[in-house]
Amino acid sequence: MNSTFIIEQAVSGNWGTVIVWSYVVALSSIFILFASGVDFYTGVRRARANGEKVYSGGFRKTINKDINYLIVFFLATFIDVLASSFPFWRLPYLSVLVGIACIVIEGKSVLENQRATKENAADIPFEIRDIIKNVSAGDLNKLINYAKQIPDPTKISDNGSTTD
Repeated sequence: MNSTFIIEQAVSGNWGTVIVWSYVVALSSIFILFASGVDFYTGVRRARANGEKVYSGGFRKTINKDINYLIVFFLATFIDVLASSFPFWRLPYLSVLVGIACIVIEGKSVLENQRATKENAADIPFEIRDIIKNVSAGDLNKLINYAKQIPDPTKISDNGSTTD
């Protein structure tokens, strides 16, 4: 059977396709919840570092936000199931896209929380941007040549010599 419709795959007993879809949807939803948990943790740290009171209202807001994320995520999953009737729709693409969007939103919030507590990790994206802006082609060639000279650790024997 050449159909990609996920429901037809399940009915026909092609569990490989169904399992792949299930893994992708489950992992995406777990990653959304994990990112929200990281945001909650950094928010609590920010509040404590700034002498603000930590109260259960923040936890309630996080739970409501997670519920809203999952509602949108599972609506996207339903659309993916229907769209799987098209031959080019082989995976739950929309679910993954919604998951990525939720994680990016949470990531921005984590960076804001770290910036508010003046943690160095919040500056990493800006430091990377500055490095990229200031690297010349000559510097890049030097770096590439240097990297080529580094021995492959999988080819180093116990006495420290390379096996090439």
